[in-house]
Amino acid sequence: MTTFQHKTLPITIGYSEYINLSTSEKDNFNIVNPTQSTNNTYNTTTVTNETKDVLGLGEAVGIAVVAPLAIGAALLGFFD
Repeated sequence: MTTFQHKTLPITIGYSEYINLSTSEKDNFNIVNPTQSTNNTYNTTTVTNETKDVLGLGEAVGIAVVAPLAIGAALLGFFD
């Protein structure tokens, strides 16, 4: 949490109070970091784009053969 210390008076306020101050009042405060060490963690993700055929050869042949048979059977069932 970021806190602000007054330059001459023993006053310490938080950020929520600091943002409500006027510009001239803000000039009387210094930023105080209660923690001296800050750890930054950088995570990297590698994305590889691979393009593959959505349908394999077997699926393509199956669709090419079964689709006309299904349509023919549907038409025969319609006229039954």
